[in-house]
Amino acid sequence: MTCILFDNNFRKSLRNKIVDLHLYYMRRTKIPDHVLSFIIKSFHFHTPIYGMFFFILAPLNYTYIFLVNLTLCLSIFFYLKGCFLTQLEYKLVNKEFINIIDVFIYYYGDEPTEENRRIYTLKIAYIYFVIIFFILLIRYKFNL
Repeated sequence: MTCILFDNNFRKSLRNKIVDLHLYYMRRTKIPDHVLSFIIKSFHFHTPIYGMFFFILAPLNYTYIFLVNLTLCLSIFFYLKGCFLTQLEYKLVNKEFINIIDVFIYYYGDEPTEENRRIYTLKIAYIYFVIIFFILLIRYKFNL
């Protein structure tokens, strides 16, 4: 007997409810959908880049807090069977939808399918966490 919390349909349903709730509140701002999508896509794309600078430059105590949040985001990605921000972007502008991971997919000569997007997301996340681990290790070891 499987717990309902780990049922695939439940998790996808939960992700859709989270997306719909965010969509409801975002649309109440009266900002057009394409602008909302741009804001989310920009945030979605730039957060890892700025996060890397944060891990390099911020006081170590703050980097640990950021690392916990980053790990929580990855856990939510696994639990919900995908990124709810990506689903939110898609619902805002389903035509001409470009995922932020598509840059890497095209760079390596693959086609942006749902499966490739998931695989590349996990690969990039793995590389990102390894780099962060080494940055924090060096900073901790040399008290930087």
